[in-house]
Order: sequence, then C-alpha cells, then structure tokens
Amino acid sequence: MGSVQDSLSVMAWIETKPGGHIGRYRVEGRTRSTTVFKRKTDAREAAERLEREGKVGQWVDPKKGRILLRDWAPRWLDSLEVAAKTRHGYAELLGSLILPTWGSTPLSLIELSAVKRWVSTMRGARGGEISDARRKAAGAQLLRILDAAVDEGILTKNPARTLSGKATYLPSAKRKKAHRYLTHGELEVLASAAGDQGTLLRFAGYTGLRWGEITALRVSDVDPLRCRVTVGRAYSIVGGKKVLGDTKTHERRTLTMPRFLAEPVAALGAGKQPDDLLFATVKGEPFDNSNFMRRVLGPSAQAAGIERLTFHDLRHTAASLAVQAGGNVKTVQHMMGHASATMTLDTYAGLFDEDAQVLADRMEQAREQALSGGSAHYLPTEPTRIGSPRARQRA
Repeated sequence: MGSVQDSLSVMAWIETKPGGHIGRYRVEGRTRSTTVFKRKTDAREAAERLEREGKVGQWVDPKKGRILLRDWAPRWLDSLEVAAKTRHGYAELLGSLILPTWGSTPLSLIELSAVKRWVSTMRGARGGEISDARRKAAGAQLLRILDAAVDEGILTKNPARTLSGKATYLPSAKRKKAHRYLTHGELEVLASAAGDQGTLLRFAGYTGLRWGEITALRVSDVDPLRCRVTVGRAYSIVGGKKVLGDTKTHERRTLTMPRFLAEPVAALGAGKQPDDLLFATVKGEPFDNSNFMRRVLGPSAQAAGIERLTFHDLRHTAASLAVQAGGNVKTVQHMMGHASATMTLDTYAGLFDEDAQVLADRMEQAREQALSGGSAHYLPTEPTRIGSPRARQRA
C-alpha cells in the first residue's frame, strides 16, 4: 500500500514558450496549464502546487478567477436575501466606490496590498474625503463579495484577507455623537409639550422602538389589556421612497409596555380597523420623519428646554431607563431588537458600567448589614440571598 506521500507525489513538467515558461499538471484526468512565468522554477512550483491541491480536493480552476469583478458583483448581489433598504445600500456602495476601482479587475488578480491602499486612500465620486464609517462599509463589502467567490469555488482564498483570514486594515468607525438620554421628568415635559402627539413620544421613550417600527404598527399589533406590543414590520426609505418591509433584524418580537401607556394607546386605536396604522396622520397615512421632526419634535423640544434632540434619542432614552430600572443586558437586547447581546453592550456599554457600580454599592451595603448583627469575624454558614427573610432577620 502506498504512503500518503506517494499519493501526493506530482508529475508536473515545464514547457518553454515565447516570453517565458508554463507549468503543465494533471487534475481530474486532464492536463492543465499555469500562466506564463519568466522563471522556470516559478512555473514548476505553481504546477506542482496546483497538482497537489487537485489530489486533496482543494483545486480550483484558475480560469474561473478570470471573471471581472463587475460581472461577479451583480451575481453576488442577486443571491442575497436582504431587506430592500440593505440591497439599495449595497448597490450604492458598488456603483460609487467599489466598481470604479475594481470593476475591470479579474478576481484572481486582486492583491491584498492593493486593497489596503484603496481603503486607506479612498475618496468619494468627486474626489472628496469620506468618513471612516463609509470606507469601512465599502471595504467590508468587497470582503463579502470575495468571500462569496471562495464559497462558489471561483477562488481558493480571499485575496483581501491575510493568511489567518483577518482584515485588520479596515478603519474603526467610532461613534462621534454622544448618546442623549432623557430623564423621566424631561421625557414627560417633552411629551406634554407635544400635545396630541405626546402619546407617541412617551411610547417611543419607554419601548425603544425605531421610528420605522413605530410608524408601521397596526392597531392589531398592540394589546392594551395585556400591555403587549408585537413588532414584525417597519418602514424604511429606499431610493427616496417609503417602503414597508421586515424589521432591521428580520425577526418578530413581542414587548411589554408600561401600564400607564395602555389607556392612551387604546384611545388611539378606538374606532379604527385592526389593520389601520396606530400612529398616523389625520388621513391615516404613515408619518414622515422629517415633517414630524420639523412640526412636532423640534418645537416640543424647544418648548421643553431640551437641546440637540433627535427621535432616535428617544430610543436611547428607553434603553437608559430600562437599565436604571434593573434590566439586564439580555432583556435590553430583546427590547431594542438587537441581533446580539454583544451589540447591546457595544452600543450601551456606559449604561451597564453605571449599573455595575450600583450593584457594587448594593453588595457593600448588604455586607455591612450582614456583619453589623455579629462580630467582625461573622461568616454565614449557608448561602443567604440578599433581600430574603433570613437576610432581613440577620440584618
């Protein structure tokens, strides 16, 4: 029986052609060729490597990699199952930043050094500077396009990644604007100043729903008696037009709203059909974000003495108030509709840092209470839950 080394032995050979040398090798019962090399040793190494890859099932026909990125990218985009807004964003990045540089390049000729240089020197369509977030988005999309080519057997590896599969050259898109958190009192003053739209602002400030989710809520999506809110769709702006589709994470979730919202929310749904919008214009149409900001939120914030407020700040406010009330990261994740707890922590790390300090203070208070009833050397003989009758008795 032959050894593993025998099974991987190669029979590649070299042929001299005008302009250089090509390697010949056999894969899948056929003789194949490398590209032309100036040095004979380079041609031999390439042929031997490709033949070994064929023997272990890792060979990819180099001809497939000759496809231009402008021909492969539309196929990649068409294969995605994403929301219309996401698809529009991908198409915009392709047209404005990716294809102008890489469109006429064969996938197999893309090099890591060139990708790094492109990301670091990227400019807009008119040569202007663009944000780190946009450079990161374009670079990450090129990575996804090439990853898909690897999955399809067009490339053996992603040329925009290091040998370890990383892409550390992408810029870090740091949040520049600090989150704005309202207190209970500020939120109430703001809502009172909004008059008839006060319920919408209170609802946003205590549920954390996104603008597109709130404006897509139907009367049947809310159960005031059980204080339940089902979120399963959202409006988004695609190419300047309002489109109704899935939520950002493409998942339905059910939230519990504070009881004080039940009565005013029920009043909004009174006399409407189940499929009617809960929050809508007098004509029953969905609100327009810019109009709402100009006519309602802006003037209400000014009347309440609150500066630099956006509707999304009400979402941040809901997260803050939830954490203050004792909500843990998983509860807040579900409430905010984040894809993962990591995203929640990344977005609201500061809130949980404050929560950790509160917890540490409570632990210190519990320790003092536990030790105050006996000697300084008192040690409980069994676990005692803080707040339990036994703990209170000892305290």
